Amino acid sequence: MRLAPTLFLLTLTMLLNAPLFGRVGAENDIYIVCHTQIGGKFISTELIRYMMEELNAVSGINLIVYVDDNSTEAIDEAIANLKRYLDALRDYKIIVQAWYLFEEYGTYVEPFWKYPIECYSEQFYNEWYGKLASLLSKYPNVVGFIGYNEPYHHFTDPDDALTVCKREYTIWKKYSNLPFSTEINMPNQFWRKKWNEEPTGILNDYIVPLWQGYSDYIGINLWVDEHPPSSGEDPNYKQRYEQVKYICTYYSEKFGKPWLIAEFPCWHPELVKELWRSSVLILYKLWDWNPSDEVPDYSMFVINSTSLDVSPTLAYERFCEIVNPVNQTYEVIYCLVSVMVILIIIGKIKGGM
Repeated sequence: MRLAPTLFLLTLTMLLNAPLFGRVGAENDIYIVCHTQIGGKFISTELIRYMMEELNAVSGINLIVYVDDNSTEAIDEAIANLKRYLDALRDYKIIVQAWYLFEEYGTYVEPFWKYPIECYSEQFYNEWYGKLASLLSKYPNVVGFIGYNEPYHHFTDPDDALTVCKREYTIWKKYSNLPFSTEINMPNQFWRKKWNEEPTGILNDYIVPLWQGYSDYIGINLWVDEHPPSSGEDPNYKQRYEQVKYICTYYSEKFGKPWLIAEFPCWHPELVKELWRSSVLILYKLWDWNPSDEVPDYSMFVINSTSLDVSPTLAYERFCEIVNPVNQTYEVIYCLVSVMVILIIIGKIKGGM
């Protein structure tokens, strides 16, 4: 039987133009933390787009919007700022997160600000989330929202943190169908002990209830090293990673919810690759202002705040070491499969002649 020429050409065109597994898309989408401002200085959308184009394997942005206080004026300003960034980044998947600059209400207890629960009232969240959900509904590329960053480090009483997190999820679901995730600092007991916070019972009493009933993900951030690589290798990082992996895998299977890792530094290529395959992974982070000792470990790019010159960092080099071999592998596979498809089709045509 002869294959019609038009069908042959159509089939060949579709096969050759369809990206195999989305190339790097054999993995899940990968996101990166992008602050809209740092230290009160906003970044332009043009600079964000430039840096994202350099990270061509990154298809999504965890966009951080800042709320200066709990007043209507601050909420409206945050909405206006966020809209400007969303308008410019429509071709990226976006996960939005809010950071609350509520220092005027809090007390600094090194290394964290601690806040009274009163400044995160139901009235505040109803106004903030109502306006935020209305805005996000206009952007189909927005795919999720992350709640309070590391809540158990920012309230003296963990019961207050638990109450705020439950309040966030419950009120969010009143206004939006977008998935909502917690962001619990992990390994939690290790970091609480390091920062002289009481670790006893924190997982079973305060974290698991959120994952079970007040989050659509097993939502965490993951810092398995006690210090960045520039300060020397941490020999215990893999052990901490395996402990967190065991906990999160157990509750992921128990509750039927995927992982979401809201922060993970690009320090260990083998771990990045594993998490990329198995979770919603958000790398930390896209950029920071001006060079410092730790910026090259944490940020993919550093921006001179005066000249606005952008420079890649050691973190960017590590990321390229992870991504480029993956891209090259899929390009080779794509070429081989394309050749095989052509040979098979030619063989069928000759066989039908």
